[in-house]
Amino acid sequence: MKKLLTVSILSMFLISCGDKESSRSSSGESSSPIEVKLKASKLTKYMDKASVCDLVSTDTTQKLFNTSKEISFNASGYASKRSSSVTCNYSWERADVAERKEKFMTYTIDQMQGKVEKIPMRKRALEHNFSVRLEEYKGSPEQFMPAKLTEEQLQRQIASAKEMAAKRLTDEQKKVAGNAANSMMEKLLRQNNENIKIDGVGDSAYWTAVGGGSLVVLSGDMKLSISPMIGDDLEQDMENAKNIALLVLQ
Repeated sequence: MKKLLTVSILSMFLISCGDKESSRSSSGESSSPIEVKLKASKLTKYMDKASVCDLVSTDTTQKLFNTSKEISFNASGYASKRSSSVTCNYSWERADVAERKEKFMTYTIDQMQGKVEKIPMRKRALEHNFSVRLEEYKGSPEQFMPAKLTEEQLQRQIASAKEMAAKRLTDEQKKVAGNAANSMMEKLLRQNNENIKIDGVGDSAYWTAVGGGSLVVLSGDMKLSISPMIGDDLEQDMENAKNIALLVLQ
């Protein structure tokens, strides 16, 4: 619950300050936004709940990940005054699900007894899953990947996020979130400042570690985000996300 609240606040904060941060130069000075007319992306036709899951078909998913398991998928959408997006989530049972269930029980007991650290989600997941999200992009290709902030700029961003959380959370939510929420928020913002540029995908692309990891790709005037939980480690999923993106953009 604490993480959900923190991620929600962080998302609102990054959306609200995105235009402001993208207009900053590397020296921290504000500059005028660059007006660019981006080419229309072929992904635009998938920008609704009825068709977003056509981006990657179930047959294609089975072939791409060499599985005969049934693929489950569902679409969702989000809209606000500032932005809108559509998402399709795909999932299928792991071949080693029985073994993982047995190990999970052992891990849980060992963790309760203090024998092991927290088990990473990729080690605990009982199914493979990934999501693809589409939203309109109105900036410039040069501003697509968030600028690397200095420690001073990052501290200001963290302070602003905490201030926003204090204003937006109800007293009950603050009670649930506790002091750990601020620490988690700072961790997520620091992760968001360690993006990795990815070459050879779309017009621009980068990997962000926020939320377990996502590949964020610019294709014309559309922003494509792919969040995989398929491989056994982060490096495998960076490659998985790249393969999905190349398939979608071909």
